[in-house]
Amino acid sequence: MSEAKKKSKIISFRVNADEYDVIAGTASSANLNITSYLKARALGGKIHRPLMKSEDIQSILPPLSKLSGEISRVGNNMNQSTRALKALAREPYVGSVELNAIKKLTEEFQASQHEFERLQNEVHQIWHRLK
Repeated sequence: MSEAKKKSKIISFRVNADEYDVIAGTASSANLNITSYLKARALGGKIHRPLMKSEDIQSILPPLSKLSGEISRVGNNMNQSTRALKALAREPYVGSVELNAIKKLTEEFQASQHEFERLQNEVHQIWHRLK
């Protein structure tokens, strides 16, 4: 650290218990320690307060992680269905058995797409709450 930027000065002041509680609470809600909070306030720095408490974010992470896994599985199912449909479509002769298989796969694919869209919407809503 250069000499000009070295932090060698100390500022201290006294507050009563109520004032301390307010300052400490406000600093904590901004995810800052008291020193960083007071320095930012004194120097006119912008203090970004999270919109959610850390505990609330922690409670959302497990369901969000679960949804992420479900979305991955649905995406894998959609990819498998797409590959199977493309393989069947390349067959020179498609009989009634194959045609029924194609119809079944198409229905499964459409169901997977709907499930995928539902899960995407759910994840979007959770992320929106985090913002």
